[in-house]
Amino acid sequence: MRYFGNIVLVKQKFGLLVLNRYISALAGTTSITGGILEVGDASNPAASLGGNITVGSAGTLAGHGTIGGSVSNVSGMVTPGGSIGTLTIGGNFIQGSASTLVVR
Repeated sequence: MRYFGNIVLVKQKFGLLVLNRYISALAGTTSITGGILEVGDASNPAASLGGNITVGSAGTLAGHGTIGGSVSNVSGMVTPGGSIGTLTIGGNFIQGSASTLVVR
């Protein structure tokens, strides 16, 4: 399956969604409104997701991969690596006053 262009991805509700592929061709905005979106686990640090990401109050962005656009952590949690590791952001990182950044 190949995805290109302005597709919008929304991660909501509970649970974990792990993206371990190169999906940088997506130009749309990804919203995390619930659960965890992990871009590249420890075994797949080359994973990438294009476009911008917005993290909402019940959402968490984690992973070892690369985000092509900017990340706006409005009121959720960003945890690079998911444990110890690096999450690369190609654009800007905006940390809201009601959000959490976990650095290990």
